[in-house]
Amino acid sequence: MIRLLTITAGMLLYGSSLAQLFQVENNAAFLQDEIAEIHITLDADSLADMLLEENLYLDHEYPATFVYRSEGISDTVPNIGFRLRGNTSRQAGKKSFKVSFNTFDNNQSYRGLEKMNLNGEHNDVSMLRSKICWEMLHEADLPASRTSHVALYINEAFRGVYLNVEHIDEEYIEKRFGNNSGNLYKCTYGSNLEFLGNNPEAYKLSPWGSRIYELKTNTAADDYSDLAEFIGVLNDINNEDFQCEIEAVLNVNHYLKNLVYEILFGHWDGYSINQNNYYLYKNPADQRFYFLSFDLDNTLGVDFFNQPWETWNIYQWEFGERPLYQSIMSFPDYRARFTAYMEDALNNVYQESELISRLEEMQELILPFALEDEYKTLDYGFDNVDFENAISEAWGGHIPIGIADFIEARANSALDQLQNNNADFSIVLSNNNSLSNNNFSVFAETNGASEVQLEYWWSNTPETVFSSEMLNDGLGFDLIAGDHWWTSTLLLDETGDQLRYRARAQYNGEWSEWTCEEMVWTSKSSTPLVINEIMPLNNGFLADEFGEYDDWCELYNAGDQAIFIGNKYLSNNAEEPNKWKLPNLTLEAGAFLLLWLDDDEEQGVFHADFSLDNSGDELYLFGVESGEYRLMDERSFGNITPDQSIGRSEDGGSEWVLFENPTPNSSNANVNSISQNELRDWQFYPNPASHLLHFSSSVSGKLINIQGAELIRFQNTKTLDISSLSTGIYLLKVHHRTYRLVKS
Repeated sequence: MIRLLTITAGMLLYGSSLAQLFQVENNAAFLQDEIAEIHITLDADSLADMLLEENLYLDHEYPATFVYRSEGISDTVPNIGFRLRGNTSRQAGKKSFKVSFNTFDNNQSYRGLEKMNLNGEHNDVSMLRSKICWEMLHEADLPASRTSHVALYINEAFRGVYLNVEHIDEEYIEKRFGNNSGNLYKCTYGSNLEFLGNNPEAYKLSPWGSRIYELKTNTAADDYSDLAEFIGVLNDINNEDFQCEIEAVLNVNHYLKNLVYEILFGHWDGYSINQNNYYLYKNPADQRFYFLSFDLDNTLGVDFFNQPWETWNIYQWEFGERPLYQSIMSFPDYRARFTAYMEDALNNVYQESELISRLEEMQELILPFALEDEYKTLDYGFDNVDFENAISEAWGGHIPIGIADFIEARANSALDQLQNNNADFSIVLSNNNSLSNNNFSVFAETNGASEVQLEYWWSNTPETVFSSEMLNDGLGFDLIAGDHWWTSTLLLDETGDQLRYRARAQYNGEWSEWTCEEMVWTSKSSTPLVINEIMPLNNGFLADEFGEYDDWCELYNAGDQAIFIGNKYLSNNAEEPNKWKLPNLTLEAGAFLLLWLDDDEEQGVFHADFSLDNSGDELYLFGVESGEYRLMDERSFGNITPDQSIGRSEDGGSEWVLFENPTPNSSNANVNSISQNELRDWQFYPNPASHLLHFSSSVSGKLINIQGAELIRFQNTKTLDISSLSTGIYLLKVHHRTYRLVKS
């Protein structure tokens, strides 16, 4: 049978990342209540060379010094890269710039940022439009760049008020998705997502000198297979299984929410109108693409096409062939979801009085610097009176309407255009990996449902269908009572290998069923490829071909047949099953393979893109079966002494030991071991606990709250003081098991 149980820590993080992406709060690099000064100092000849007409579209980075000053802050970062940024704005009098802290020093950053975009906002007389749009995306729980207004000085000459906009890169993705190993594509003009065939190479087209679908992560692999698959599904609109197939490769709800704000912003320079300015991220946590907006300056009334964006029909937000928009919006239930999200945005985020109040606050803050900004006049002749009236009045030309009037007109027209809403719902899979504890959680997002049920069955007994009530009481892992999210968490027994499920919801007394089935593997693969030995801290035991001492692991083919490993993956995070693809080679029966876990893929195919933590970590081996990731092997460990390894006492065997003499690329047999590394029948008590938690043996691990934040990390202890924690539910993670702890 299947019993309803509390979710595990690993699964909580995974489920939470799907139910709601992480939001990142402003830090000192993005001050909201004062104008920081940014001083860039570079050679005068370098600056002159950068600004030459023939060099405007070069991305050459000039060495410079970066200084950040505000009340209480005076930071200097030497040897940074400095260049122009943007497209048409490179021709502007008030240009935009990019600061790269890691150009000349790969390890250099500033307050968690590797790069900083300084936008001149030369199109916008108010210098406020982009910032207020980013703030609305953040309020809507969508991925949003942090922003702040700054005063820019180059070689001590004031260059005007700039908008500091957080750069979208691996760090940005990591902060918002909890991972960054998926493919991130920057999509620029011409990226309409039309089908160009099944060959991934076809999508590397560069009609303007650079790729319109530019891969920003995993560039060494340069593999566009996922993008080609996504575009293929997207354009197969006549497929009767289209909705189920598109849900498998795209987070449709997330796209629809972005679409709502694209329309409310009048963001004609995005995907649907101008086939431009968006990112796609393939999230390894659920293997779906996520749509991310960017470059939000041509919004809230900025217009170069003589179009009334504030009254455009919200159900016809397209121009030309736009398969993503047209395919999704052709389905009534997707239109209904879009309607529900639009209504929610108008009721909770796109509120005229609050937005105007916020705009006035920002204008007051930047006013002293804006009045001294002579560069703002260079492109369109904006003067100080124009700036001061920009919120309430139209400037004319390409700004035929003021911000306040645009917001009011857009809100009113959107409300008038709203159609009847009978929104369906979708299933969001919180875990498509099979883990040893067999816990997984399913989230369903609904609009207006009074009851939601999860239906599930084993593939080998499809005639026996179970059901479980999904909860929205805020006491479980739906987190907030009465919102759109419902959850059901299951502990699986050994009834079968594949669990299939779907959900149904009750609206106004009638049941509506979401017909797309999901599947999760509930057992490990029988493929005899295993993790055989791990050294998580190699200080001087074995050097790689570059003379470096890095973490390593050893794989072993315990079967009697050769195994192709190029379709399998290693990861140190169960939520990212495809974190690193193994080399395209065949491992013979009884053979070993040494792999360097050094976070340095550029050193070759035997070097992974992650490293291990010797104080405690996990290593997973995944394959793909029936289109889903399936766990092949896993190993968790606590604190390991440098230059020691853990491994199987016999090659491919079940017992793990700590090796006195590691055996990379050779047999583990007849090697002296120090101690058992397996926790058997381990216990903790009491539970609930109010002060001290006791362990049956010394262990290392961590304590996590239900939002997934690590609260306490402990090493080699038999007691844990939890008296400072608030009353509630916590998750105790020890080795590869996770336990529910109640703090009383």
